[in-house]
Amino acid sequence: MGKFDNIKKIKESASMKEQKKDSKKDKKKKIITIPVEWENRIKENYPGTVSSYILMAIQEKMKREGII
Repeated sequence: MGKFDNIKKIKESASMKEQKKDSKKDKKKKIITIPVEWENRIKENYPGTVSSYILMAIQEKMKREGII
């Protein structure tokens, strides 16, 4: 029995498979282009990442429009 057999068994367990499947199902990568000026302003005024700001902005607009 190799010293990595236990790690292999853990990785193949059902719970690990479910975690991998769920993370792929819940998110899908999209590439968007924004003006450099916008990105710089977000970085200057928002403590988080540019991506998190964009997601937050989209969510707020979707709520205002009654989509979510």
